[in-house]
Amino acid sequence: MRVSVAVVHGLVSRLSPVDRLGAEHRAAALGWLARTDDVFRRVKPASPPQHLVAYVVPVAADGRILLVDHLNAGLWLPPGGHVEVDEDPSLTARREIREELGLGDAGLSRSPIFLTITRTVGHDHGHTDVSLWYVLDCAGDEELRPDAGEFRAVRWWTRDELAAADPGRFDPHLFRFLTTLDATPGAALDGAPDAAPNVGLDATPEAAPKGALERGGLAGELHRRTGLERLRGGSDRFGPVAAQLFTSSAHHISVRAGCGGGYEVMVWSYLGDPAAAGRTGDLDEITGTVLDLHDGRTAEELAERHPYLAVIGPAAGIEALWHILAEHNDDDTDVPPARAAAAHPVLRRAWPWISHGTLNLYDRRDRPSQVSRGLAFHPAVGGFMVRPYGGELPAALPTPAAIARAAEIVAKWEN
Repeated sequence: MRVSVAVVHGLVSRLSPVDRLGAEHRAAALGWLARTDDVFRRVKPASPPQHLVAYVVPVAADGRILLVDHLNAGLWLPPGGHVEVDEDPSLTARREIREELGLGDAGLSRSPIFLTITRTVGHDHGHTDVSLWYVLDCAGDEELRPDAGEFRAVRWWTRDELAAADPGRFDPHLFRFLTTLDATPGAALDGAPDAAPNVGLDATPEAAPKGALERGGLAGELHRRTGLERLRGGSDRFGPVAAQLFTSSAHHISVRAGCGGGYEVMVWSYLGDPAAAGRTGDLDEITGTVLDLHDGRTAEELAERHPYLAVIGPAAGIEALWHILAEHNDDDTDVPPARAAAAHPVLRRAWPWISHGTLNLYDRRDRPSQVSRGLAFHPAVGGFMVRPYGGELPAALPTPAAIARAAEIVAKWEN
């Protein structure tokens, strides 16, 4: 099975359907993925006639959901689009919400929570979409920049408004999705476990259950001090997080237990890029930083108000991410081969990013939100396949050889 297809197979296999149709769709999708590697749309509009789609459902803190009135389909649908050849569906989700709505991906679920198989309607050739539904945790007042070439309108819907509307104007499985969403508490923040040994602090977090806030720890203490319900502990794609907060502007803050004492604090832009970082053991300072971020202050304003923080550019951002990977994880099992890459002087100059547990590296002149050149370490029997973005999957190499091959690729970017 093609590695990219195996990743999708892993995602689907871990879904937990809440009804009989969901179980049937899951079984059909697993059978299809096992039979063929031709699951990505290669030629517009419909080759092959059945292919993968990633939906993203933005969910506001008050329960509203964001839908788009799609010009081609003539339906109110979640934003989303076709998964490109060998693209990780989570990357599709990130790309589509940025391109279609101008939203960041800080609150994107790590894995899909719902799957559907649907014969499409619209003005193009009929085809079948196998759709993976992701959730994007939002405040509900984000600035939207919708693609006028794709949508007639974009709006937030309350549950009461959806219940009163004509169901024929929506994706036929939308109301089943809402049932799944209700059965998956904290879906946008919790996410499902990673699919296979994968790009963010694409920081799609895995948060602790809400009750953990009352059980102590830094998240519980900060929650007591700030009263902010969205403040949680848990982990993000880079490892354990003592506390984190997502804001209405889609900026977020993460706090980790520091190496050598204290806490390491990082502020992330709405696109998921590192914006400011620092270390302090002063909980009053951390509390003030969290509250100021919640009030909408920029990274520059935070650094001015809290001297332990410093605005960071690309070089410092890269180093901060490598530090998290190399120093804040117990071993390499979660993100192989991160520590070996962190120890290599050439690879240490590239952006590290994690997607579904797989280490990706980007050209240092890019930002994690705007990538032109990158590579991924795809796990395989005998080691890793080091694949530049857009390239073919090569043969697997033992870890030392895979690191050396990646260093050759990164060195060519720099030259």
